[in-house]
Amino acid sequence: MPEAVLRFGPFELDVEAVELRRSGRKVRLPLQPARVLCLLASRHGRLVTREEIRAHLWGSDTFVDTDLGLNYCVREIRSALRDSARAPRYVETLPRRGYRFIAPLSGDGTPPPASPEPRPVRPEAREAFLHAERLLREEMPLAGRILPSAERLFEEAVRLDPEYAAAWGALAGNRAWQAYLGLRTHTELLAGAREAAGRALALDGTVARAWGALGVVSLYFDWDFGTAKEQLERALTLAPHDPGVRHAYSDYFVVMGRTEESLEEVLLAYEQNPGSWHARVFLPGHLVAARRYPEAIREAEAILASFPDARNPRHFLARSLWMTGRFEEAVSELGRLWGAASEQARVLERTWREAGPRAAMKALADHLAGRADAPAGNATEVAAFYAVSGEPDAAFAWLEKAFERRTPGLLHVPVDPFFDTIRADPRIDDLCRRVGLPVEAWRGTGAPPHPPIEPA
Repeated sequence: MPEAVLRFGPFELDVEAVELRRSGRKVRLPLQPARVLCLLASRHGRLVTREEIRAHLWGSDTFVDTDLGLNYCVREIRSALRDSARAPRYVETLPRRGYRFIAPLSGDGTPPPASPEPRPVRPEAREAFLHAERLLREEMPLAGRILPSAERLFEEAVRLDPEYAAAWGALAGNRAWQAYLGLRTHTELLAGAREAAGRALALDGTVARAWGALGVVSLYFDWDFGTAKEQLERALTLAPHDPGVRHAYSDYFVVMGRTEESLEEVLLAYEQNPGSWHARVFLPGHLVAARRYPEAIREAEAILASFPDARNPRHFLARSLWMTGRFEEAVSELGRLWGAASEQARVLERTWREAGPRAAMKALADHLAGRADAPAGNATEVAAFYAVSGEPDAAFAWLEKAFERRTPGLLHVPVDPFFDTIRADPRIDDLCRRVGLPVEAWRGTGAPPHPPIEPA
């Protein structure tokens, strides 16, 4: 007998009450569309024909034209779920045939994977694990410093108790994100992430962080987007309230260029974990991706008020200031990001004073192009500075270098506003196809024109 409540993503669907809820709050959905959603979700993964839906709503002997009513129901469902017909997450259209509910579903009558019986964890191993968790929870904005320290504690936990599945999963996730941030050699970190995830899942197949770590590796390093989606959705099903797992899932939508969906996931993590730095620290970047610059500025400044050395929010604060024409402030923030005495900060500020924003960005790109193995000069970032300065040929040359090096940041081109200047270039299509992403992701969907790069 099917379960009365079906859960998918942030939603719960009460089949008996014909009621949709999001994070515990009722979502407005008229009765007929709600009945259609219940039918589709209860037939999870299977085609439901238009004829079956018509019979379900109006009976098989109806003589009225029900196409308009059925189309209305599907539109209302997609609106309530914030779904897209072009890139569906929940309800897929099979043209001229019907619809299929495609989101991962729990409570569909199939029992979730059984967790092993809890086993005692050695107290000293648990203490090392909890110490790492506290460190991440309290100082996540300083991820570049905190992740290596947390890794050592997770390693200590699994050394003390080799069968500690949760610690193996946390270690896998920690190593995957260090690889993404470029904190150590990719080869070493990725091998370690895969090994730790495998150890975790061999002990307990329901360790969400292990699935999340595998999803991050598949997404950013293997460029196996279908597998990444499956792994990240499995992680989210197992731990829907874990902010790190939900952020990893949100990054899938970043890579696909689906900025509103990525932002929705991050906002949900923040809503589920009020006061959590782990949930909040990712928000400025996703707001920038959605072109919501004033909000990104406010969020970044709030984080920096508590963590002045946090690099991620300062990076996106500088991006937002630049994109809103506040060039002098952006130059100042980039100086703080790199260090005012750094050579790239001096190049940027000097050229800005002497020749204005366009020349400043080109000078910065030229400078970083000569030292592109440095942390401040990865290939995608050099390409971004060339793009925003109006140098498309140089931008594509550096995007090609990023492709050859399989730089993780290349997959953020779809949402980085600095690349809006070159989205109409046909070279975007070719690069996108070689990466294996939908061309429309890199083209952008109605992105606003880039701001003036000369002062008004």
